[in-house]
Amino acid sequence: MPAKRTEPTTRLAFPLSEELRQQTLETLATLRESSDRKRHIPMLGDLISDLTEAGLEYYFVHSLKKAGVGLIGVSTAKLGIASTAKGIPVVITKVVGLMSNEQLLAVADFIEEALIEEPRTRKRRNT
Repeated sequence: MPAKRTEPTTRLAFPLSEELRQQTLETLATLRESSDRKRHIPMLGDLISDLTEAGLEYYFVHSLKKAGVGLIGVSTAKLGIASTAKGIPVVITKVVGLMSNEQLLAVADFIEEALIEEPRTRKRRNT
């Protein structure tokens, strides 16, 4: 019997916009509630593409800005990400399109496990 692989406990995360957070939660809920998950492949493909683009933007462009890289360097990085973002949906749609209902659910599980919700703080009103 092969040894059981353990998942690393250290994670690297990036912040999601409220819009992308909502898209993620809605897509996961739709996949979980559907008996025919294959109907929602375009929705899942869009989510994976959007998460990938947001991650690239955060880890690459955000880090360049923090490092003080100039406008030309940042613009070049953004152009590269935009080019990559155009090709990603084609690949994702082809791969995800071949998945079974169970595999689609496994992808949803993976995304949900990677989603880290921090407690939201409320601003106190002056009373």
